[in-house]
Amino acid sequence: ADRDAFVEQIRRRGELHDYEVTMRRADGVDRLMLVSAVPISFRGETVILLGYNDVTEHRDMMNKLQESEEKLRLIVETTPVPLVLTRISDDTLIYVNKLSLELFRVPPGTTVIGQPASDYWADPAGREKMKAALVDGSGYMSNVEARLKRPDGTWFWAQLSAASTEFKGEPVLLVSVEDVTRRKELEDELRLHATTDFLTGIANRRHFINSAEREFSRARRYNHALSVLMLDIDRFKRINDSYGHPV
Repeated sequence: ADRDAFVEQIRRRGELHDYEVTMRRADGVDRLMLVSAVPISFRGETVILLGYNDVTEHRDMMNKLQESEEKLRLIVETTPVPLVLTRISDDTLIYVNKLSLELFRVPPGTTVIGQPASDYWADPAGREKMKAALVDGSGYMSNVEARLKRPDGTWFWAQLSAASTEFKGEPVLLVSVEDVTRRKELEDELRLHATTDFLTGIANRRHFINSAEREFSRARRYNHALSVLMLDIDRFKRINDSYGHPV
């Protein structure tokens, strides 16, 4: 059937270029060929000069690549975490899933594909360090904390996990993004409570002792003088009882 269609095309067009046809080798194996046919004059007769290019492996590779791209796109879209795909060569966004658009508060109808990924980093140098570590290292890293920017100018703390892979034959970074802003705020609050007296809002005993030990060590190391001043407020309890703790 392929041969009949091929001959018919030559009759209709006169010549063919890169016509796709399946041909069978002498060993019985079918191969996908691109055939070019040009009529020429040879010894007083019109003959067909044929050129063959075996593209079987190339077509198989393209089919597998397309399958892998479809699988990767399906994974990116259905994974219940924000995912971003960026091209390593020029650092541009080539795919983001819906959850990423929601996390970054991208206005509906706005296209982010093709934009520099560094535009979404509060500190672009941090992204370059992450890229270098991925390319030079194992190709995977997790739990990297960074401040990311939204198009509206606001920023948030994110925990990133990234892996280098290939997409459409190009090296890319697949990055998952988790908003950990609230966790960072809680950590700051706990850190503050651990070093601050709840009643007065000044450094508590533990923080004072730790700071004093550091300053004593510094004074000894550099042979500097160090002074300590202690203030005692008389009848402080009466002030609290009369005017309350906020005073």
